[in-house]
Amino acid sequence: MCWLCWVCCLFTAANVSLSSWEAPNIIASVPDSVGLQATLLSNWVQVAYRAMRLYHLDAERIFADAGIDTAQLYVPGDRILSHKVRKAWQMGAEAYGNQAFGIKAAKAAYPGMYHSLSIMLCSCRNLREMLNKLMRYRRVVDTIAVNTYTEDAEYARFTWSPIVNYESQLGAEAWIACFIRLYRWAAGERLSPAKVALQHAHVDTPDIYRDFFACPVEFGAEENALYFSLNALDVPLLAANSALMAKNEQITTDYLARLLRGDLVNSVYSQILAAGGVHEVSVNRVAGSLNMSTRTLQRKLKTCGTSFESLVGEVFRERALQYMENPNFSIQEVGRIMGFKDLSNFSRAFKRWTSMSPTEYRNMARSDHQTS
Repeated sequence: MCWLCWVCCLFTAANVSLSSWEAPNIIASVPDSVGLQATLLSNWVQVAYRAMRLYHLDAERIFADAGIDTAQLYVPGDRILSHKVRKAWQMGAEAYGNQAFGIKAAKAAYPGMYHSLSIMLCSCRNLREMLNKLMRYRRVVDTIAVNTYTEDAEYARFTWSPIVNYESQLGAEAWIACFIRLYRWAAGERLSPAKVALQHAHVDTPDIYRDFFACPVEFGAEENALYFSLNALDVPLLAANSALMAKNEQITTDYLARLLRGDLVNSVYSQILAAGGVHEVSVNRVAGSLNMSTRTLQRKLKTCGTSFESLVGEVFRERALQYMENPNFSIQEVGRIMGFKDLSNFSRAFKRWTSMSPTEYRNMARSDHQTS
């Protein structure tokens, strides 16, 4: 069964009002063979440890009782079993004495908490790109992350569903709260969602949630979700940096490919992203690096619902847009960076990727910046 088809209920922190954390009509789980092997990024788990110390809890004892060696927290990119971290969050919330401990933990956020993914997200052009990158690379933080991202006529909607018995609702709320902090850091101001929906029932201190998110918060909802207005998606972020974005996406993709060696699409994506220019990408070279024939690679990608050509187009389209958004690069310079010696060839490729010429796109981007 696909992980994205597993819908889950919430767990409750011991002695922290069990009934108030029960999710309505949602009972599901994953097999032990999956759940017991699920891991979280050590950089991220460090947020829980930092939060406990920030609020004067006995973090060393709590982590030891949860079976976690705190030395792991200081090994960047290391992995820690999710069910152990769930226990640590549970004991931390009990010691803190408030169901909102996950939200309060966001005060302990730090720049490297998602590894290179943190820097990449902060360097995105806008919120839409942040959310799309978060969806692509979310498993860097959590190997069994269950998330969806959709847009309709009114809102962009990002959902999360912690896996019962293996993931912490408190930890998931901390993860979401820390993402909001990243968004605010990147924007340079206290931007907020349009609304927030939470599955757990009404809590004793709802103002903590409303004050943090600075928007309406619905408790006892059918799903956990952040809702953003469509107008907010394309507002330029002050911290946008195309070069920093590209470098950290490479690091993140490489890390994810190593973590999920069985994930062929991410492995191929990493190989394409590593190429210096579009003409340096070769399906034969990528297939060889993965120790398989070109035909086998193409067949397996087709099984995954994509193709080598589609992935190449996706990678270089995103890279081109990142550089085109930067007014410091001329169109000719962007073409050279992308590996095109001839501007007309770059223009044709760019139009194939975006249905617009580079000049048309640059003019549109400049107009959007002036009106935002």
